[in-house]
Amino acid sequence: SKIVVRTTFWLLVIGTSLFILFENNHLLRGMDWDAKIYTAFFSTVTARTAGYSSIDYQAVLLPTTMLIIILMWIGASPGSTGGGIKTTTFAVAFFTAFSIGRGKNTTHFNNRELSRQSGRKAFIVVFFSIFAIMIGTMLMAWFEPGISLDRLLFEAFSAFGTVGLSMNLTTMLSEGSKYTLIFLMFLGRIGIITLFVAFLRKTRFLLFSYPEEDLFI
Repeated sequence: SKIVVRTTFWLLVIGTSLFILFENNHLLRGMDWDAKIYTAFFSTVTARTAGYSSIDYQAVLLPTTMLIIILMWIGASPGSTGGGIKTTTFAVAFFTAFSIGRGKNTTHFNNRELSRQSGRKAFIVVFFSIFAIMIGTMLMAWFEPGISLDRLLFEAFSAFGTVGLSMNLTTMLSEGSKYTLIFLMFLGRIGIITLFVAFLRKTRFLLFSYPEEDLFI
């Protein structure tokens, strides 16, 4: 619960601040500061949850597009109906990577040691979510050669996060791109771990171990 609350809090604060920073002299120009804060905060919240749109995302700057893409990818918290990789997955992957970078063998948060299994699952979800989205974007770029990459990425991340935001592109897509988005929506809804459990055979407990090998990374 503490990971969910803290991660959500910082996502809202950082997302709202960056949105205002990027769009202050563009999309938010001429608004009162109250309206700027409301618009930025609402856009930051809805990118991770319901997908309601109060602005034209086709008119935002490229840094703002990347910000919304990241928020859609992270998504909501576990146990909710929101999509994305979930706030806990993002937090555990971040803490684990930070611990590994500092040369630590364990990951700690709030005087607790996070299990290695949680870290491994988080990295699995992060890797395969990005891999699936990149493959989906590559297919859409093949089906839609005249559309810019940022708009295709926005559609793919929105589909995987089951957000529903669009840069006014969904209705213009071909059948192949629509089926690609449907697959990404299905994958993002059921989750990477659930997909592995359902379709991949579980490895039996091994009574032996192979020699360990170090690779140059």
